[in-house]
Amino acid sequence: MGLTMGMRKSEILKLSWDRVDMKSRIIHLRAEDTKTRKARSFAISDQAYRILKSRRSGSPFIFPSPVNLSQPQMSGMARAWANCKAKAKVNGRFHDLRHTFLTIAFRSKDVNPALVCFYAGLSLDEAQRTYLHFDTDDTRLVVLALRENWGKNV
Repeated sequence: MGLTMGMRKSEILKLSWDRVDMKSRIIHLRAEDTKTRKARSFAISDQAYRILKSRRSGSPFIFPSPVNLSQPQMSGMARAWANCKAKAKVNGRFHDLRHTFLTIAFRSKDVNPALVCFYAGLSLDEAQRTYLHFDTDDTRLVVLALRENWGKNV
């Protein structure tokens, strides 16, 4: 969910089934469950959808605490993350999954950067500081896009 949907670790860990619409394939985050304190809804990736279908348990949380199913899993993540990295033979922080997702999304020519920000609960200012590293050559893309849409006189 971090890599294929750009969700923050806290958003994933606090996620409850009542916030997941499997029929519409939408996740609805409450304001209190986001870093920016703004509610948002967004599509579930195909990979996450398959995993979510297989995770149904008696808990209200997607990732429940192993000692108390009525609570989210909020501890023990450091060890779990270390085990995942060891199995995959990679290094990095959990947040690097979100960073990778956003970097790929922003590089996509088919997706408006403002839409990526909306999807990920990210301000355009934060996106520019962290993910969008434009230079003068990138501004030529604006002229080319306008030329394609408005004709050769641009």
